[in-house]
Amino acid sequence: MPDVRDSFRNVASNYSRSTFHASSIRLQEIVDLAQPQKGDLVLDVATGTGNTAFALGRGDGHR
Repeated sequence: MPDVRDSFRNVASNYSRSTFHASSIRLQEIVDLAQPQKGDLVLDVATGTGNTAFALGRGDGHR
């Protein structure tokens, strides 16, 4: 069985710059589901690069 640490080690240096995390269809689905409004609070717990929290924190629908 492959070691997960070895797999991540190969992509770690570019992980936070990945456009997949910044513009993923799944990210938009999360924003659409949550329907953030101005003044809402968002708690980001271990979502990775922070793109989810930034998108929800905008409160503008992130389109």
